[in-house]
Amino acid sequence: KYLYYPLAILCCSLVYMQSSAQNATVDLFPSQDNTLFEEDAPLSSGQGVSLFTAYTNQQKIRRALVQFDLSSIPADAIIENATFSMEVTRARGGAEDITLHQTLTAWGEGASISDERGGGQGAAAEADDATWTHSSFPNEFWNNRGGDFEAEASATASVSSRGSVSWEERGLTRDVQQWIMNPEKNFGWTIISDELRPGSAKRFGSRESNTPPTLTVTYSMPEVEEENIDLDLSLMLSDENFQTFSPNTATLTLKNEGNIPATGVSVELPLPSGAVVIVGGSTPQVSAGAFNTFSGEWKVGDLEVGGTATLSVELFPLSDAYVPYAQVSAANETDADSTPANGVCCFENEDDEASLLGMGEQICDFLDNVVIPEDICERCISEIAIYDFEGAIYYVEQSGLVDGCADGLTRAVGCDGVELCRDGGFVGAQECTNLNFFELAQKMEVLAVCEPKGSIDLSLSISTDNPRISQWQSGTFRLNISNRGTDDASGVQVEFALNADEVVQVGGSEVVASVGNYTANSGFWKGIDIPAGGRATLDIELFSKVSDLILYAQVVAADGNDVDSTPNNGECCRVSEDDEAVFRSSNGRNNLVVSGHSSDAVQVTPNPTSDFVTLQVAQENAAYQLLDLTGKVVRAGQINFQTRIDMQNLTTGVYILKVENETPIRLVKQ
Repeated sequence: KYLYYPLAILCCSLVYMQSSAQNATVDLFPSQDNTLFEEDAPLSSGQGVSLFTAYTNQQKIRRALVQFDLSSIPADAIIENATFSMEVTRARGGAEDITLHQTLTAWGEGASISDERGGGQGAAAEADDATWTHSSFPNEFWNNRGGDFEAEASATASVSSRGSVSWEERGLTRDVQQWIMNPEKNFGWTIISDELRPGSAKRFGSRESNTPPTLTVTYSMPEVEEENIDLDLSLMLSDENFQTFSPNTATLTLKNEGNIPATGVSVELPLPSGAVVIVGGSTPQVSAGAFNTFSGEWKVGDLEVGGTATLSVELFPLSDAYVPYAQVSAANETDADSTPANGVCCFENEDDEASLLGMGEQICDFLDNVVIPEDICERCISEIAIYDFEGAIYYVEQSGLVDGCADGLTRAVGCDGVELCRDGGFVGAQECTNLNFFELAQKMEVLAVCEPKGSIDLSLSISTDNPRISQWQSGTFRLNISNRGTDDASGVQVEFALNADEVVQVGGSEVVASVGNYTANSGFWKGIDIPAGGRATLDIELFSKVSDLILYAQVVAADGNDVDSTPNNGECCRVSEDDEAVFRSSNGRNNLVVSGHSSDAVQVTPNPTSDFVTLQVAQENAAYQLLDLTGKVVRAGQINFQTRIDMQNLTTGVYILKVENETPIRLVKQ
């Protein structure tokens, strides 16, 4: 439960706005910012020129708060991208990940100023100041000491030295979009360091400094809906078994699904002489307008938004070449997706047409989940007819057309490629000579049904026997790619490029690939085929020329559709999809293998997890703690080499696993 309070916007500066026909970009300064100082006394720095994140030598934490007034962005804007930038004015303790988290409670900025001795000591809180315990001094309190914020980070950036640093991840775009839609939930971000190594501190310029934080937002506006009618015509028969010399009532239903009324609407229902007649003594029934039994024209007139009109006609077919077909032939307004009077019997090509045979050319647009020969949808509809009968999709090659309908059928093939009919002989010795299209479809009902397409799901990771690899050291690295999809993956390629200035393959060593081959010079692992549920591995021994080694790999090609990733759309050295992986040497820091592989002495699998993790350590009777990002211990216990940790009831986000005498590990709960 979180408490929300009205927030007075203290200031906001719009640096510039640039726009194009599609997008606009704004740069914003904070409306307020502050630093939380973990001390016994209520300290703050509402008007100070610096913001801090730190874990001091006295093991005291510093966290920064920043908030932006987004009222200059239209409430219906679509946020395309958000980038947050700060100027680092002092950095101690080496590189560390600095994370941004959505703040969940309103907070304040008072008149306190902590600028002496660098500003990191804090000053006595003034009215409205946020402190370690207060959201607004002296009467409003955080629900949790150190602030209320989302456990899952919206963005992460590595900060090691003075200069500009930027955060640009999807989480920031998501946050800004949420705040635009729900301004009452805009409490900005809480900025947090890893809070693990005493003596680490980062100082940033505040909004009162000459280098204030900046939020750059690119947004677009939704397209203005055009005013159009949208006429939809459908056909229903009283007897689905449409036969020659058998009366059948056809009911046409016309709907206006547009956003303006339709006027001057007419519908054409062709009644070709010698093919069909209206049952003698019967009278067509209309809910609107009038129907001409000689011309087949139904003058509907006007149709309101959401309005419906119907026509019922009792037909008596005289020829098996006749197929009930109708189309909108006139309307005064522009239809959103159809053109009146442009159809040809006997397939529906637009939604202002209706036919017993259903969709013709456009049915190809709806077959994405159906296995059919790839070239079918590229052929002319006069040569190929496609029919959906009781869940089975079929196509029929035609040797001739009579009034636009099938006749003289020479070959019918099911969507699985099995021939059903050739030169007058039908599967099961049934005859198909001189059948019309509908009759042939009826004979197909017992044959094969198309199977839906499956998918692949490639997941990539990097592990090593030397996670703390440093300059002039070597280690064996493994790329592991698994296929969690329902289909076999073929034609898979992985890019694993080695920067020769930073890392090389150990001389004389061999690359061992379970499938395919890898060339260090090109940086590509090719020829990978992985069955559903299978995996492939690549082992390579590398020599690091730098102290902070970073390796990046991504899937760049694969046959088939990956359910949650797109090959070759990533960039070093950030993971945005599971077909990418990054390794960063820990080298005394809490940088971890992004794949979830742990360290040389502690193994945590799986990571990320949605329920349980298995913890393995190389020592006996070791204590462990699992903490959330507020420092709260959510799990603790003793371990003798191996144990299982239940995370089912924990909220999604990032957690810190501390094992006695070992480097802490980041654990992700999905």
